Amino acid sequence: MFQVLLAYAVSGFIALGYQVVWFRILTDWFGSTNLTFALVVTSFIGGLSAGSVLSARLVALLDSQLRLHDRLRVYGVIELLVAASVTLTLLLNALPAIPRDDFPYEAGQGMWVHGWQYVALHSTVAATCIFLPCVLMGVTFPLLCDAYRNQTNGHRWPAALYASNTAGAVLGVLACQFMLLLTLGHLGTLWLLIATNVLVGGYFVYAGYDARFGVQPDPSPFPSLAASKPPLAQPQRTASTLLVYATLGGFLAGGLEGDLFKRLSFVVELNPGATMSFV
Repeated sequence: MFQVLLAYAVSGFIALGYQVVWFRILTDWFGSTNLTFALVVTSFIGGLSAGSVLSARLVALLDSQLRLHDRLRVYGVIELLVAASVTLTLLLNALPAIPRDDFPYEAGQGMWVHGWQYVALHSTVAATCIFLPCVLMGVTFPLLCDAYRNQTNGHRWPAALYASNTAGAVLGVLACQFMLLLTLGHLGTLWLLIATNVLVGGYFVYAGYDARFGVQPDPSPFPSLAASKPPLAQPQRTASTLLVYATLGGFLAGGLEGDLFKRLSFVVELNPGATMSFV
């Protein structure tokens, strides 16, 4: 299973690399503002959340259409779809101001600022271009957890999977912010990440449950992915309480992230993209 962990670390590298590039592209549009930070972070995390919730249905749909009956090959297809959907970002550079032939600024608070039409349209398009790929990214973690759930020490697999993905994500932020963007620029870095994404997805589509992946994943049919699980031993009220605590914890963590970004922007002399990457 080491190869799967390594590939998922690369996937984390790519995902956070996309986030860094998205922030830099939107900074060119809106400046390093609260709006830019909020658009990138909420669209990214919100997409991951939606993809996780919809993972069983999306995987079953893909399997019914492609008839792969192979969780790792389905994972490869999803990675390819992520790469394809990220190309929507290229539409951002082609989007005109509104109205097309008018000056897209208006006087406000002693300076020229973008008009509400410009901000509304560009924010909607930008959020969509980020949200859709992240929905697909959100499918991958539940899918890979399910693939190995019945193996020896399978209860440790989600932790190892999450840790490898997060480690890759940290490296992706550092490499993109302080190396790739400086040498390749926004679009060059984006195309490199897309190409790497295609290689990861293509390898899994080709290999599937190959012996090179070590322990064989669970071969049970896909409908089991969406099947109901045995009831927990604890009362249902306990599960609901944990969900409430998790929601509040996420709310506080997101608020802290936003607060840190704002404070560091004033205190630390970094460029806007580096501040985002540091947070």
